[in-house]
Amino acid sequence: MTADLPFMQDVASNVAWFQESPASLTEGVLRRATAHVGRNHTPALLAELLWADMLTEGLATTFVAEAWSDAEYPEMVLDSETWRDLFDLAGYTVDGKRSRRPAGLLRLYRGSAEEFRERMSWTDDLAIARAYAGGFARRQIGHIWTASVPAHALLARNTGRAESEYVVDTDMIDIEHLENGRPIGDTNPLPPCLAPNMHDVIAALSAETGLLK
Repeated sequence: MTADLPFMQDVASNVAWFQESPASLTEGVLRRATAHVGRNHTPALLAELLWADMLTEGLATTFVAEAWSDAEYPEMVLDSETWRDLFDLAGYTVDGKRSRRPAGLLRLYRGSAEEFRERMSWTDDLAIARAYAGGFARRQIGHIWTASVPAHALLARNTGRAESEYVVDTDMIDIEHLENGRPIGDTNPLPPCLAPNMHDVIAALSAETGLLK
């Protein structure tokens, strides 16, 4: 028998409740818990459940890549080692569904300042990387980084935010500088997939926090 999850907005209270009612840790109840804590705290909730040996492979498959994509700055919420542990339990997913990894090497790109080049969010769309290196969402002008990524370094694939994203274990790749970023404009137009309304939302969040994904 499962218990009714009370409304609790902090991660610790939700984890404690699940520990007292382990039979209630189902996909539906965890979905409600993630709604209660919010998208930027859901990664911490999953990590705490992982450390408590309560997060099952099935739940990880359903929630981990989604939590990564929904969090505005996922590597500010959890460190890369914890994300690797979560993705390892989840297995490789495409939009939250378990899938086979692509065969062979993938040429991927990242647009960021040099100090963020080893972060885990990459794309196979060079135009997307150029937009981020060119100041998209009020980011600082950066550089285009590239890598030939083997299948075992791929952690997840997300397409829901129009960024053609791959989550990559950057400890397993060699990152090369491709080109300097150019400000978004006539010589570096914003890709149509990065719609103006999405730009405005992310720009507002970026201005408030000053953080970079």
